[in-house]
Amino acid sequence: MTHLIKSTTDYNKFRKLNGNRPVRPNHVKRIVESMQKQLLPTFIEVNEHYEIIDGQHRIEALKELELPVNYIVNVGAGLQEAQRHNEIKQKWSYLDILESHCAAENDNYIFIKYLMNQYNLTLLNVLCACEKGNHGQRKQYAFIKGTLQIPNKKEVEELVRKALKINALTNIMRKTMWTACLKCLQNVDFDVDVFIQKLTYLKDQFTPQVTVKQQIAQIEEIYNYKNRNKVNLRITK
Repeated sequence: MTHLIKSTTDYNKFRKLNGNRPVRPNHVKRIVESMQKQLLPTFIEVNEHYEIIDGQHRIEALKELELPVNYIVNVGAGLQEAQRHNEIKQKWSYLDILESHCAAENDNYIFIKYLMNQYNLTLLNVLCACEKGNHGQRKQYAFIKGTLQIPNKKEVEELVRKALKINALTNIMRKTMWTACLKCLQNVDFDVDVFIQKLTYLKDQFTPQVTVKQQIAQIEEIYNYKNRNKVNLRITK
């Protein structure tokens, strides 16, 4: 199918496609500098609603330089086509994916963004919490594919709050420490306040380990210090 290339300086007719990744000012700046050196023939792609499918950074650069925008109209194009264009040019980051699904009002992704902002967590910290300490691999795959489901949002947030009580005393944001704490917190015999009390005088013994298994063993040793009834934290109950 042949598309007629049109041209305009009416920049306001173009609209951001809902769900597309944000425009990055630094990338626009690089395009402007490149166009100032040599303006190569280029056109952008929009759908019938003038939503930008491909070329949102180039439009901003052309607007800044007060140059006409050459464009084609691809009727029916949407977010999938925009993502395909971006996959070819510059791979979407996890944050790009997050913002895309938040803009599309997906409540699972909105919840992830809420946890990140509310508790100052990284995306991988949150995904690990959503999978309750199982490294977040399955959740990461679903996150990328756009099929992520978090049915137990209240439980996840409560788990995060408890983990951050430990973090307030000593930094547990390293992967093994964060994952191990999430796993221990799901053991019915583990009382986070008891562990925090032990840490007040055994904090120096709580150090990053190579594996999650080793980290849990260390937590167990600290937790059972001077306890008559020893607790096995290596088995989730």
